Amino acid sequence: MKKGFMKICGLALSLALMTVCASILVGCGHEHTFAAEWKSDSTNHWHAATCEHTEEVSDKAAHTFGGDKCTVCGYTKQHEHTFAAAWSSDETNHWHAATCEHTAEKKDSAAHVFDGTKCTVCDYEKAAKCKCAEPCEVCPECGGCIEADCAEATCIKCGDGLTSHEYFAYQAKLSPGRNPADPSEKWNFTCVDHTQCSDGHKHIRDNTSSGGFVVQSVQGNNGGAITFEIVASKECVATLRIDSAKNATKPYFTDQMMLLINGEIVDAKAGPGERDSAIKSNKEDYGYFIFGCIPLIEGKNTIVIQTVTGDPAVGYNICGIDVMTASDVTLEFTPTTNNLVVCDD
Repeated sequence: MKKGFMKICGLALSLALMTVCASILVGCGHEHTFAAEWKSDSTNHWHAATCEHTEEVSDKAAHTFGGDKCTVCGYTKQHEHTFAAAWSSDETNHWHAATCEHTAEKKDSAAHVFDGTKCTVCDYEKAAKCKCAEPCEVCPECGGCIEADCAEATCIKCGDGLTSHEYFAYQAKLSPGRNPADPSEKWNFTCVDHTQCSDGHKHIRDNTSSGGFVVQSVQGNNGGAITFEIVASKECVATLRIDSAKNATKPYFTDQMMLLINGEIVDAKAGPGERDSAIKSNKEDYGYFIFGCIPLIEGKNTIVIQTVTGDPAVGYNICGIDVMTASDVTLEFTPTTNNLVVCDD
């Protein structure tokens, strides 16, 4: 009885082992299935598994290139553009041009950064728009002529095409200077109506009493200043014209007389003792002269004409200024009431 039971148990164990082994053999016999189309990356190609074992691949191998294309899977190399080391440029921007077949491609394209007429990045230089013979002065910013008396028809003037905004000097903020011999003594401004002068001395803009006043007597006025406060609707570059009147000297801007835009001194190409080479008016009596391009910020701007020395040969008589901007820029100027002496000429 016992032997029979043992035989039965042994047979059952054998059957169980056979079942397990069969299951293992069936599992080991799984055949992965793969897609017919190729998968690829930049280095290899392969057939991906379509069964649940998605990590499996078949026929994985490195590409065999014929030109830019793999002859096995059809993979095409990703093109890398090549660019010239030298800069290309136009009037507005500079860039590195493509040297491959994709000639429309550009690298490092950006607007010029000008120092005067020359770009500090690519060395592009603005072409002067002035066609006059020497000694015509050219604005370093726009390349236009700043000579008010230039009669050359083909010459583009600094400020051409811009809108004028004229402001009278007698309505600006006036700061008296000091007597260099006695700093405690103020040297105030005076104002003269020149509308009754002879034809050769009439105000250049108009001959009405409201437009003929000249702020004068600032010769040798140590620290005296005429300040125009102007609010601009947007940041821009404007052209500045100064309406001047006859004085002991023409209205020079040198080391002894300054033009300041928002606290920054505008370079007038004249160092100490170089007054004759400074930007100046060629007119002996009344008239505008073009100073050139100036930067304006959005909001309040200050334009200051100031003496910094007691030299009696240095001074200016000012009728007003003209700030010339593009038509989309709005300027606001609030007149100041000054206690000026108005006398007969």
